[in-house]
Amino acid sequence: MFDLNKITRPNIKNLKPYSSARDEFKGKARIFLDANENAFGSFAGSDFNRYPDPLQTDLKLKIAEIKNIKPERIFLGNGSDEIIDLLFRAFCNPGKDKAILMPPTYGMYKVSADINDVKTLEVPLDKNFDINTEKVLTTIDEQTKLIFVCSPNNPSGNRMSQDRIIRLLKNFQGIVIVDEAYIDYADEESSIRLLDKYPNLLVMQTFSKARGMAALRVGIAFTSKKIIDILNKIKPPYNINGYSQKKILEALSKHKEFNGLVEIVKKQRKILNKELEKLSFVEKIYPSQANFLLVKFKDAQKTYNYLAQNGIIVRDRSSMHNCENSLRITIGTPSENKELINILRKLDNLPETETDFEQNTLLEPVLSNRSAKIHRKTSETDITIILDIENPKISAFDTGIGFFDHMLEQVAKHGNIGLNIKVKGDLQVDEHHTIEDVALTLGKAFKQALSDKVGVERYGFALPMDDASAQVLIDFGGRPYFVWQADFKREMIGQMPTEMFKHFFKSFSDAAACNLHIKAEGENEHHKIEGIFKAFARAIRMAIRKDPFNNYLPSTKGKL
Repeated sequence: MFDLNKITRPNIKNLKPYSSARDEFKGKARIFLDANENAFGSFAGSDFNRYPDPLQTDLKLKIAEIKNIKPERIFLGNGSDEIIDLLFRAFCNPGKDKAILMPPTYGMYKVSADINDVKTLEVPLDKNFDINTEKVLTTIDEQTKLIFVCSPNNPSGNRMSQDRIIRLLKNFQGIVIVDEAYIDYADEESSIRLLDKYPNLLVMQTFSKARGMAALRVGIAFTSKKIIDILNKIKPPYNINGYSQKKILEALSKHKEFNGLVEIVKKQRKILNKELEKLSFVEKIYPSQANFLLVKFKDAQKTYNYLAQNGIIVRDRSSMHNCENSLRITIGTPSENKELINILRKLDNLPETETDFEQNTLLEPVLSNRSAKIHRKTSETDITIILDIENPKISAFDTGIGFFDHMLEQVAKHGNIGLNIKVKGDLQVDEHHTIEDVALTLGKAFKQALSDKVGVERYGFALPMDDASAQVLIDFGGRPYFVWQADFKREMIGQMPTEMFKHFFKSFSDAAACNLHIKAEGENEHHKIEGIFKAFARAIRMAIRKDPFNNYLPSTKGKL
């Protein structure tokens, strides 16, 4: 029978943990003078002068709701790597105890073991990359404290057989760690469901993969309360920073967007698999339940070098057990996957693929808090605009007017914002309704995305750009006022009537409730309007920027 007390290091059992100021006081207070914090605030924002919740209570409550598990059975680490390290520190005596690894597998298990002076016993996975159960059980000795199982496995992508994991749990007196970093991409359910039956099971998951928050560095462990208590005892007092707690808590409410993106990755994985199978130099594609494919090539090094020369980086896993001549390819965006395939097809002397990589993908990405999605439909136009001030990667344009798309692209690029615009307009009549309605919808999107405007700069300006001397002043203070000082000698630039330039910006000013002054001079008409759009973008970029030193409303009136 599993006895946690027997495998816990004696010094950890006797350890008196550090007690932080936030551990000692649990109630509510108006004035905090207990933790030697800077009471005057922070140069990074109003909330960052205070230490974060050391036990991440609110975040654990939300995770518990989603995963259907009690919050006291959840541990959060500074990435899964911290959890791995803490397990070695809690249960393995340096220079004496051992852990079992199953190559090919995630490399940090061994690195962390080596750092902690814990010997690793390697029992390779079988030819199907599944657990060699009998070999593992005969390898266990009295000093073996931990067994690491990566499922879905990195780098092979497959799930480990559940019955083999259960057999280990039943016959091992140490802790079995099932690392489910990629579980959201798998078709089978998580091993979390086994926790009530097996007290020696610990399941790791992460926010770095499917949740797309790798930079925030937060990993999760689900296990018994007794193991959680030990991990809490030895972790650093404030191991999860306040910003990460806040942003992850916000993201966990976006169930629809999350599920949609997971489905896109699964569909892209299937499309990519089919396209890779068509290449003559691909020998095998291993079944994957993750967001990557392990692919065996006739010459992996040659393929890797060729892709690198074309600006695409994949991971060479050829040196790992049973992965000879294999590259691990992460599932990218539809356009990235298509570019990868076309470059590989060129190496294979094949024409570009005719496969539609964009099929069944969502228009709407996961959006930040400063974003807006506006759908405006009239008898003349049907417009969808997604604006995300924090995420420039979502930008795409389809108005039916090529030069207009080019100008809107300048707004996104030089404003460093995400702008996704799709329009069906009555272009068979003329361009007027499409251009005007895009301006009105875009202005409304900015008004919604900026919301209460707390912390924004509010004002913006631009200096002359290119050879056209364009100047734009903008104030998102809530009062629409428009000044236009620009004349055009040509009737059309591309498919866009020059008379619509002034009308576009006037409509934007009205809908966004912003003060907008535009002035431009120059001889080249194309450069003049492009300069205006670029200066407009730069002005927006400055006006919407959050001031990192303040978190107040930019108005002495106290309202906008």
